[in-house]
Amino acid sequence: MRESFEELANAALDGTATPDQRRALAARLETDARSRAAWTALEIAFEALARTRPVAPPPELKAAVMRAIHEDRAVRSMAPPPLAGMRRGLALRLASAFAAGCAAGILVWTLATGNRGATIEHLPAGGTMLPPGQSLRPLGHVTLDSGTARAIVETRGGASAIEAHIEAHAAGAGEMIVEFDPALEVQALDPIQVGLLHVSFAPGRVTLEFSGDLRCAIRLHGTHADERSVHVVMRSGNGTAKGVPKP
Repeated sequence: MRESFEELANAALDGTATPDQRRALAARLETDARSRAAWTALEIAFEALARTRPVAPPPELKAAVMRAIHEDRAVRSMAPPPLAGMRRGLALRLASAFAAGCAAGILVWTLATGNRGATIEHLPAGGTMLPPGQSLRPLGHVTLDSGTARAIVETRGGASAIEAHIEAHAAGAGEMIVEFDPALEVQALDPIQVGLLHVSFAPGRVTLEFSGDLRCAIRLHGTHADERSVHVVMRSGNGTAKGVPKP
C-alpha cells in the first residue's frame, strides 16, 4: 500500500524510515510541490528547535499544545492542508519537549497548530521570547535590486526586539542574507511562504535561499535592539545588492 507523505515524513523525522521509505519520500518531494513546501517548513522548524538553548517554558504552553491536539481532532472532517496529518504527532513530541524546558516555540508552534501567520499576541511567550504586548515602531526600509531579484525590507523595533519584514521576488534562484549584531538572537521566522527553499542560521546572520515570491518576518531579541543596525544582502544570477534599512 502506498504510504502518505505524512507517514513518510514522520518516519524520516523520527529516524525510523526504511530505505524504501526514504526513496519514496525523495520521489514524492521531487514531484509534488505541496510536499516540498511542507518538508521545507518542517526542516526549518526542527533546525531551529535543535539550535535553541533550553529555557524555562511558560506555564500555559503545554496545556495550549494539548488543547491544539483536541481541536485538531474536532476538525478532522475538514479538508486537510499538507501538514494536517502530522500535527497530532508533532504536537505530542513538542508537548514533551516544552515540558522538559525547550522553548523554540514560535516557529515550531505555528506548524503544530496550523497558525502559520500568528501575531505576537497569540504566540507563546517565555524565556527569551518576545513578551506579548511589546510595541514595535517603524525603524527604516530599503529596496534592493540585483537584476533578476528584487526585495523590500522594512524594520520595526523596540527596546528588546527588532523585526525585519521581507518581501522579495526572484525570477530564478535568489539568496537573501540578513546580518545583525551577534548580541541579538534569532527568535522566530514567521510566516514562511513556499518560495523559501532553505534557511540557515549563524551568529549574527540568517540566510534565506528562495525562488519566486518570498514573504517572511525575522524576529530578533536582545537588549537595546532598536539601537542596533541590520544589514541586508541579496544575490541573484545577475548580481548582488546591499543595503541598510533607513528612515
